[in-house]
Amino acid sequence: LPLPVAQLLVYPMLDDRTCIQTDDMASRHHHRRHLVWNIVSNRYAWKCYLGPDFDPGDDVIPEYAAAARRVDVTDLPPAFVICGELDLFREESERFAERLKTEGNVDAEYVEV
Repeated sequence: LPLPVAQLLVYPMLDDRTCIQTDDMASRHHHRRHLVWNIVSNRYAWKCYLGPDFDPGDDVIPEYAAAARRVDVTDLPPAFVICGELDLFREESERFAERLKTEGNVDAEYVEV
C-alpha cells in the first residue's frame, strides 16, 4: 500500500486524555465553556471509538488510537493542523503540530481560526 503523502487535521480529536478533565477544569483553564463539543461529548466519542475494552484516559490504549500518545513522530508526512480558537481540541492540536516539528522534524503548520 502507498503511504500517505500528507496529513490534513481539521479540528482533530488527538488525545483521549482530554476527557479526564472536567468541563469546569477546562473552562477555568481556557477561560470559557465549550458549548458545542464539550468534555461530555468528547468522552462519549472516545468511548465509542476505543470500544468496550478501554476507557479514555486509561494508562494503556491501542497503540495507534490516539495520535497525541504516539512516542515516535518521526517519518510522518507533512501536516496541516487547523483548529478553532474556542475549540476543546485547540491545545492538543497546537501541541501535536509543535511535536511534529520539533521531535519529528516534520513539516507541520498549525492554524487557529
